[in-house]
Amino acid sequence: MNDATTHPSQPESPINGASDFSPSLYYTRRFSLFDRVRGAIRLFLFLVTCLISLLLQPLILLCRRQNIVCVLPYLWHWTACRIFGIRVERHGAPVQDAKVFFVGNHISYFDIPVLGHNIICYFIAKRE
Repeated sequence: MNDATTHPSQPESPINGASDFSPSLYYTRRFSLFDRVRGAIRLFLFLVTCLISLLLQPLILLCRRQNIVCVLPYLWHWTACRIFGIRVERHGAPVQDAKVFFVGNHISYFDIPVLGHNIICYFIAKRE
């Protein structure tokens, strides 16, 4: 129900058609041309990084040396953080002299690049 106080493009209030909804709940940011170009460049760089990693990973796995096998994933995580502008601040140092099992509850898709950039590790996944 649109009346004189609401804009025609605004949706009706979810509570019994009342017109007391807040427009800030439905606010969407308009991206400038610069933001769109920067996003396209970041996406392109990320896809190129993924393609290069996919091509190099089988060759590196043939080495079967522990220190070389971990280099490419670490570089991929570091590059992903740089491309998307993620700045990581680490307090303390990860354990180096013992075996450690990290368990994480994902908050976003950027958890793995951030963790992989800070610790040399292997990631496993489970199916729910």
